[in-house]
Order: sequence, then C-alpha cells, then structure tokens
Amino acid sequence: MAAPQMATAAPPARNEPLRSSGWGSRMASSTRVGSVRGTEVFVHWSVAVGMVLVFVVNASAVDDGTLSSGEVTLAGLLAAISLYVFVLLHEFGHVEAHRCVGSGVSSVTLMMLGGATVPKDGAAVLELYGRRRGTKAWVHFAGPLVNIVLFLVFLGLYRAADGWAFVYMAALNAVLAVYNLLPVSPLDGGEILLDLLLCCLPLHVAAYATYSIAVVGAFALIIFFVVVEGGGGLFSIVICLLIAAISAYRAHLVWKTAGLPPEQRNVIVGRITGAGNAPGPGTFGGAASGGGGGGSRV
Repeated sequence: MAAPQMATAAPPARNEPLRSSGWGSRMASSTRVGSVRGTEVFVHWSVAVGMVLVFVVNASAVDDGTLSSGEVTLAGLLAAISLYVFVLLHEFGHVEAHRCVGSGVSSVTLMMLGGATVPKDGAAVLELYGRRRGTKAWVHFAGPLVNIVLFLVFLGLYRAADGWAFVYMAALNAVLAVYNLLPVSPLDGGEILLDLLLCCLPLHVAAYATYSIAVVGAFALIIFFVVVEGGGGLFSIVICLLIAAISAYRAHLVWKTAGLPPEQRNVIVGRITGAGNAPGPGTFGGAASGGGGGGSRV
C-alpha cells in the first residue's frame, strides 16, 4: 500500500510572525495591555474565566472555618492574580532567551491555560533551531527557569519573614516549574525532549517519538489522578486529555509525511514541530551534522 501523501505549505515569509493553529483568531480575541522592550503583551478573554476558577478553588480550599470571609477572599484573589503574573513572567523568560540567541519576539499572549510567544521572524527562528541544536531547548527551559528562581526567592523570604503568603508563592512557582518541565509536548519539557532527541535521531523519528511519549505520559497522569487521587483533580484530567489529543494529532501529521521525499518531509515536520529544517542529528550550540541515516537529510 502506498504511504499517504501530504500537501506542502509555502514556508513563512521573512519578517512574518510564526503563527500556528489559529493564532490569528486567538490574537483577535485578545486585548493589548502594553509593551515591554518592544514586545507587545496581549491578554485573551479566557484569562478572566481562569481567574474566576482559581479564585473559587483556592478560596474553598482555605475556608476551614478559622478564617474570616475577608481573609478567604484575600487568599482567593492572591491566588488568581499571582498565578497569571507568574505565568507572564514565565513567558518573558522565553522572550529573553530569544533575545540571547539573536531572535526577537513580536508578542506575548496570556491565555487561560498558559501563555505563548510569537517570534518576529518565524522563518529565521526555524532556520536557527535547525542550525544550532540546543537553542530550542534553551529557549523553552528559560521559562521554567524563571519559576525556579522565583521559588528560591520566595522560599528565602519565607525563612526570613515567616509569612504564609511567601510559602504560597514559593509553592505556586514550584508547581509551575515542575508542570512545565514534564516531558510531554506541547509543554516546555516536551519541546526540550524533542531538541535532545534531535542530537541523535532524524527529525521525523524524534518528532514521532516525542509526541508518542506525550500521549503515553498524559494518560499515565490521568490514571494517577483517577487511581491515586480518587478521581480528584478534574481540571488536571481535562488538561491531560487536551495534551494527549494535541500530541496524537501532531503524531498523525508526522506519520502522514512518511511517503514524501526526505527534503520535503523534513520541511513539513520542521514546521509541525517548530524545530526547524534539521538535516538530522545535530550538536549542541553548533551547526547540525551532515545528516542522519535513512534519508533524513534536508
């Protein structure tokens, strides 16, 4: 049986922001709230829904009868506001990493389930990721690194001042760091895993392996929440289902390129993954190698 074919798409033009899976509609549903060092900041309407959910969940969790209604309200507001502030700082960690490697970021959009950055020159970023393995891993690690630093800062403040709010802030950043470093795509950990696999595997193999691991990992987390937590963490289960669906779809797109010529396949998979047009296994910080076996070279 002939392998399925996949139509090619024109590569992004120079100086065109890299937009994927409906970025235009997402931006249209967002409100610009300012600009930081040339990077525009947008807030999607879904953030309001997320803040209400975080407020309700955290206010209910701390309401043990010993706190006044004002203290319960304050705890809920602190949770809702601080969470999205830390997510925004996380995204600016990615922005600064982009600057460090010589690429710029056009905008940062804060959404209910996280945030996202849009490079100023999508084609240049893909080219950079393809030439220098480790660059994509560093850019994605920079976000959780911000949360790790904030965790240490608030932990130090708690030990110095012994305030409950400092403990909460430290715990919140610890959760954000660990969550984002899980090796499941499209989280930062999954993108880091992809870049590490590209040091020894052709692009299409590394991509399929990354997305397969993400699907298995997401369902493993669902089993954990159902069995260990007794069905608790419904919101986390929904997130895991979304991750599994996105990863399975991307794995399907990668599989559909199987019958294409190597150069054409790598261009398409490079755009699916955002890993760049890699010629196969590469080296950290340097040019990618001359290509892996099996016709994976661009």
